[in-house]
Amino acid sequence: MNILVVDDEQVTCELVRRGLRQLGHAVHAAADVSEAKAILDHNAIDLVITDIRMPGQSGIDLLRFAKRKHGGPEVVVMTGYPEISTAASAVAGRAFAYLRKPFCIEELAKVVERVGEHVAMQEQVARHAQELAASEQRYRTLVEGIRGAVVLTDEDLVILSVSERCSEVFGRPPSGLIGMSIDELRPEGDAAEVRRQVRSVVDEHAEFVRLDGRVLRPDGSLLDTVEVAMRSAGSPSSGESRGVCWVIADGSAASRFKREAEIARDYLEAVRRSASGSRRIVGESKAIRRVLDTIRSAAPTNASVLVCGESGTGKELVAESIHLNSRRAERPFVVISCATLQETLLESELFGYKKGAFTGAVRDKRGLAEIADGGTLFVDEVAEMAPSVQSKLLRLLETGQFRRLGSTEDKATDIRVVAATNRDLSEAVKCGLFREDLLYRLDVVRIDLPPLRERKQDVPAIARHLLRHSDVTACRTRDVAPDALDALMAYDWPGNIRELSNVLERAVILSGDSAEIRAEHLSLRPSGARPAVRTFRQLEEDEIANALAITGGNKTEAARMLGITRQTLAARLKRRP
Repeated sequence: MNILVVDDEQVTCELVRRGLRQLGHAVHAAADVSEAKAILDHNAIDLVITDIRMPGQSGIDLLRFAKRKHGGPEVVVMTGYPEISTAASAVAGRAFAYLRKPFCIEELAKVVERVGEHVAMQEQVARHAQELAASEQRYRTLVEGIRGAVVLTDEDLVILSVSERCSEVFGRPPSGLIGMSIDELRPEGDAAEVRRQVRSVVDEHAEFVRLDGRVLRPDGSLLDTVEVAMRSAGSPSSGESRGVCWVIADGSAASRFKREAEIARDYLEAVRRSASGSRRIVGESKAIRRVLDTIRSAAPTNASVLVCGESGTGKELVAESIHLNSRRAERPFVVISCATLQETLLESELFGYKKGAFTGAVRDKRGLAEIADGGTLFVDEVAEMAPSVQSKLLRLLETGQFRRLGSTEDKATDIRVVAATNRDLSEAVKCGLFREDLLYRLDVVRIDLPPLRERKQDVPAIARHLLRHSDVTACRTRDVAPDALDALMAYDWPGNIRELSNVLERAVILSGDSAEIRAEHLSLRPSGARPAVRTFRQLEEDEIANALAITGGNKTEAARMLGITRQTLAARLKRRP
């Protein structure tokens, strides 16, 4: 790396410079902040190592200058006069590390090594973001070539995303459609019938439905339409629930849109996953550094990986990191959640089926094991997989072959399997709920993700990262006030990083136009708030409310946390006053 050392003590400066050069780094030196600023203005510096107390401007002033004007270099501050105020200023200025003089060259070398790893990870994230942007543009070109309007709604049919062609069909600008219910675009009396037909897609009884409809335009005219509505799977790590992807076209200009709807769905799901370009594993605690070390060791291999950890700790993010650091990074990363699918549906999603395999199988369908060929298959909540599917997954791991439902022919696929669970699979084996031989196949490399309460020193960095990349804060710069940071550090985070993300998004909304989030904006559940004795009905309602709060209202995730089906949760919610 190119390193700038700043210290008014010539002996210290020379010793640090000599030690870093022996480690293979290019080193610049400055005796004060003014000289350091000039070097920063004319050189590409990766790391600044600066003393705090110097004549004139201080090292904290240089830290702020480097972050404000140059943005890129990491800064390590060192001082022989450690004080709480200077440490707080260094943290507030986003210093990478704080070194207390005197220190040995070995200590400095370890810090510099960590900076190098951090810089390499940042460069990798930037490359990944560029690749995702290019991929998104390719998909957008495909979608805009579709004759109909492409619309993505949530399961309540509220519009989340649209294509430019929507203006031709609906007579409204695409931006004006976001947030509207698709019912508002129907003539009076049509909305209920459309909802009834699409219900089978939302409830996962059908993969898609084709229907003839009508659209009410702003000028009062009606347009007869041909429509296809398909399931769109949400992302568990981001708290998204299942939704519906629509292709809606002028009925006089189109007849069949099945294939075009599949292209549209692929596009919208690729756009949603593009958010992962800003996602990375954040933290400097020993626990998370062990996780990163294991990822770096395991990623280049083809070994199966088992990721263990509580809900909300980032298991899918770890699986994605393994994929992106492997030789399979250019191939698909495919996700399947065993907890959200029934046994027969899970098998058909995983392995596909032949036409005529069952009622409603009107065509051949490729399974995710086939789609992931050459890439990585992430099997989330593998402990929830039915025994019959476990045996077929074991055969896939042992032979690389599988059969579609209703077929007598084997198909081959080259995939790397990463599985995740929040349960103890060894106990599941003892109880006869999980195959021991499958556990051996999956648990070649194990990564145990620590809960957030065991690495609270990472909370400030994670909070800042979430705020930088949150959709809610995209147009507003946010910082966390000291009282809010104290509250975040004191909380135990039963919902882990997912709960932290939801708390911060609510805080941004509650803070309005404030430049920072304060403790009063946080909605943290107080410990010991429940009464000692409650009825079973009250306990049930309380746990449902807690689960929905932790998952940000995601009913599928809440049902999984509660150990019930989504349909059961919906029934419980209906009976609430």
